[in-house]
Amino acid sequence: IGAIIGFNEKNITIPGDMSFIGFDNLEMARVVRPHITIVTQPIDRIGAEIADILLRRMEGDSSPSKLRILETDMIVQDSVLKLK
Repeated sequence: IGAIIGFNEKNITIPGDMSFIGFDNLEMARVVRPHITIVTQPIDRIGAEIADILLRRMEGDSSPSKLRILETDMIVQDSVLKLK
């Protein structure tokens, strides 16, 4: 929200002068005009993965954790200029 306020104070238009993408703030994306494009992350899955690693470490398992790639999603709205 601070970035949007700063753009407004400098008369920078979104998406006319600059495209804008946020992360995981669905409420902000719905309140701000233009609607903000956001990347969502699987917060519940991230928390479960971290809890699993933490519990294994607490049980004495110090082996390196496997790299896990979790899918994200992008909800495209009006804050990104469509290029021709």
